[in-house]
Amino acid sequence: MSREQILREMVLSSVADDYESFELIEEQLARLAGEAKINFTADQLAAHLGDLIRDGLVRAYVLSPQPPHVRVAEFSPERLDELWYLATPDGLKVVKAQEG
Repeated sequence: MSREQILREMVLSSVADDYESFELIEEQLARLAGEAKINFTADQLAAHLGDLIRDGLVRAYVLSPQPPHVRVAEFSPERLDELWYLATPDGLKVVKAQEG
């Protein structure tokens, strides 16, 4: 498996359980990638996140304390830090297949 495939899987796995901010994804990836001795940049992480969204495996959201509390949002690199990310049902199937 290539380095890029490993990073992509790590990003997808990091958003499989709950809504995650870009900062939290980056922290999780730093730990996982460190264990695997893989380096990455925030730009590479953002690119993988964007690819996963375009592939329908992750969705971007705006979370709010007022209704509606969760709203699907358009992803853009300029909004990385204001959006939250969660795997879609198709993304969860991929994660389960990776684990199996």
